[in-house]
Amino acid sequence: MIMALVALLFVTGLAAPRPPAKADQILVVPFETPGRDGRTYWLGEAVSVLMADDMNARGLGAIPRQVREHA
Repeated sequence: MIMALVALLFVTGLAAPRPPAKADQILVVPFETPGRDGRTYWLGEAVSVLMADDMNARGLGAIPRQVREHA
């Protein structure tokens, strides 16, 4: 029954896959630290910034920290 419904949706075009967006972007969020300890909080932020910078250097389109913080 479910397979018939899924097949019907694809045949009618209601469940057609959407075309990919023009520019896919990756959101890298900081790692959580236990208790939001100030001594280790910066590590989570630093790792996320380094990962995003590395992804951007490879052309993968990661969202920069400034944009993430603004959002």
